[in-house]
Formats: sequence, C-alpha cells, structure tokens
Amino acid sequence: SEEGFSITMEEVNRHEAGKYVCTASNGIGEPSSAMMSIEVEFKPEIVTEETILHTGDGDEAKLVCIVHGHPTPDVRWKRGDHLVASDKHLMTHDGEHRHSLIIRHVAEEDFGEYTCS
Repeated sequence: SEEGFSITMEEVNRHEAGKYVCTASNGIGEPSSAMMSIEVEFKPEIVTEETILHTGDGDEAKLVCIVHGHPTPDVRWKRGDHLVASDKHLMTHDGEHRHSLIIRHVAEEDFGEYTCS
C-alpha cells in the first residue's frame, strides 16, 4: 500500500474554496506537484450598499446588492410584493457578485421599498 501525507480541513467555509497544490521533493530531480480544487457550497449571503437611498424627482437612483453563494444564486428585484422587470425606466445589471437596479428619471410613483433576493 502507498503511504502519504494528508491534510484535514474542519468547519470549512466559503473562504477555503480554491485551488490547492501538493508538492513533493527529495532533492533528486525536479519536485513533483499535483493540484486539486475545493468547491464549498453555501447558502446565499446578501449585503446592501445602502439601506436607505435619498433621491428626488428626475434623479437617477442606483440600488446595489452584493451577493455571494455557491452554486451561484439567481437574484431578483422586487418592489413591495411585485417582481421588477427591466425596461427603459428600470434597468437591472448583474455582475459576478454585484447586482444593481437603476431607476432612471425617478418619479414619485417609484418611491417605496425595494428588495433583492
């Protein structure tokens, strides 16, 4: 049987995900390496940049949520209980972790509570 070394990671969280390299060397020839990847599944975590955004008529408002999760979560915007759909007035932008809702030319009917989930 083969004997070797191992590493045990306990209470793994999303920050331990990534590529790990094991390198062996005995002074003869070049060292030998093997790479492995660790993926950590975790529930979505959402942080907002601002919880209250002050704006006025005609301004542009940008609401931002920072979202982490694995597998990558779907992000939706709601105003009250209704899903927000993108159009010329309301635009959504999804980055890797940064998700934005942009309200162009804010009007009084746009005021209210928005959530990303």
